[in-house]
Formats: sequence, structure tokens, C-alpha cells
Amino acid sequence: MCAWVGFLRDLMRGTFDSCRERGVLFSPALFLFAESDANTLRLGFSDVNERDIARGVATLADVLRIEMRKKRQRGSAVARKCLACLV
Repeated sequence: MCAWVGFLRDLMRGTFDSCRERGVLFSPALFLFAESDANTLRLGFSDVNERDIARGVATLADVLRIEMRKKRQRGSAVARKCLACLV
């Protein structure tokens, strides 16, 4: 099972690196499809227990908050409009 997550603006690079440092991996769509949206990622759940899924999603949420805060501090108008959603 997997879930696709889309972002309105590019947060992928910082999000990917920060999640990886915290032990959470996901697949950016850019790695999976040649003509993909660079603002989409795939979360895979096929061989992960429920507790680890919850921890991974919480980590992803924390990282996204941090990345958004960085963009806001740099004065990015995009950061004020950016949302993430499960698709």
C-alpha cells in the first residue's frame, strides 16, 4: 500500500534530506517517473508496522513545519500559501 502526497510548491529537497537524517525515507516522484511533478512524493507502507507508520508520518509533518518556517523567515510569499495533502 502507498499514499501519494503533493505539495503546492517545491519543498522536496529539504524535506527529503531532513527526513532521511531522521530515519524516514520516501520516494520522490521525480525518482520514479521521468515526466513527474517534482512536488509529489510516494509513501510506502507495505512492510511497516502501524507504530512505525505513525512515527514516520509525524516525522514528515514535523519536517514540513520546519521547512515552511524556513521559507517564511526568508520572506517567501509561496510559503504562506503552501499546503500538503494526502491524495
